[in-house]
Amino acid sequence: MIYLLYGLVSAALLFFLYFRWQYAALFHPKLYRKDVFDERFRFLSVIADDGVELEGCIYMPLTYKSTLLYFGGRGQDSVGLLPKLALCYGDFRIVTFNYRGYGKSAGTPNEKKILLDALLVYEKVTKNFGEVDIYGFSFGCSIASFVASQKSPKRLFLIAPFASLRSLIQDIYGFSLPLLRYRFPTCTYLKKTQSEVYVFVSKDDDIVPYKNSKRLYACIGDSSEIVELEGLKHTELLCDERVVQFVHSSISTPSQNSS
Repeated sequence: MIYLLYGLVSAALLFFLYFRWQYAALFHPKLYRKDVFDERFRFLSVIADDGVELEGCIYMPLTYKSTLLYFGGRGQDSVGLLPKLALCYGDFRIVTFNYRGYGKSAGTPNEKKILLDALLVYEKVTKNFGEVDIYGFSFGCSIASFVASQKSPKRLFLIAPFASLRSLIQDIYGFSLPLLRYRFPTCTYLKKTQSEVYVFVSKDDDIVPYKNSKRLYACIGDSSEIVELEGLKHTELLCDERVVQFVHSSISTPSQNSS
């Protein structure tokens, strides 16, 4: 009996460590505030249904072509990144919120909660600032796609997306892990969206293999735009001049900031 008990305890401990490892491998909450937030930036706050406060920020130029709602990568402090995004996309009003546990947002990262938070953020932002285009980077592409599948904004921009967490692991390591705790099935969400979808990938991406990016192509409509670039690493796609110019050309009507 004691050996059976020992075996059960050991198995339980291994499962616990395995699931904790998955959490640590996926989520990388960070806080960094090196850039200056001047009068064009205003900090925001949203309270989730379970009482967790999410930190946000808006960049407000005098004129702008569109309002972008940005969902960041797994290791980004999206609020801390906003001044740099404003340098790249200065002709856009940009709103972003940190996932729970990221930046100064409270709580602990969790797939279900993050997705529900993203829907709430979208609803609050559109209520206060009007129509938005959704912009996702890397990990944030899956979250942005989920929101688009539920809310159908006019445009969805995906920078360095992956098809799903399971397929990403398969394409990186050559095998799938059992008992995956997280899914983030971007492809599934894209099949349900009615938005205009713009996908930007690099054939030389050092994080998301090119073959995984191509898995997305079967999940989006024929009217979608796919831009394939070369010689760019994963993080270089976000502010690449060609990507920025394409986003600009996709949105042509400037608006006046009345906030």
